Amino acid sequence: MTAVALLMAIFQSKPSPFCILDEVDAALDEANVERFCNVVREFLDQSHFIVITHHKRTMQACDRLFGVTMPERGVSRRVTVKFDEVDGDGRIAGEAVRRMEDEEAPIEAPRLQIETEPVDPGTLRTAPVEDAPSADHGAGVLADAWDD
Repeated sequence: MTAVALLMAIFQSKPSPFCILDEVDAALDEANVERFCNVVREFLDQSHFIVITHHKRTMQACDRLFGVTMPERGVSRRVTVKFDEVDGDGRIAGEAVRRMEDEEAPIEAPRLQIETEPVDPGTLRTAPVEDAPSADHGAGVLADAWDD
């Protein structure tokens, strides 16, 4: 909590249009998570926050949740939910589920496609090495490199 307090004090002295916080609440107990959420709320009039968290209380303090799920191996799906679309027991309202299904198709990992031509190993040549410096020159090798 001390590190979060220091971060917010610095942020208060020189605010930024946005702030990204990555699991800063992970080691906090419930009381301190509540304090953390209250501090973040104080800055909302001047900044936007992107908070990466697994803590339900922090998620409840947000107005919108973005998530990534993996319904099958190698396929990810983005999920966006406004918190008012979530029931008290944590279930997403049916209307929001239908909207999400309409909005987004699964995202497959991009596949790299490279066009190559066959190479005949007999046609490969090596470049000549001319006056390659040895590794024994030491620190003085560049001493006169900038002298004109």
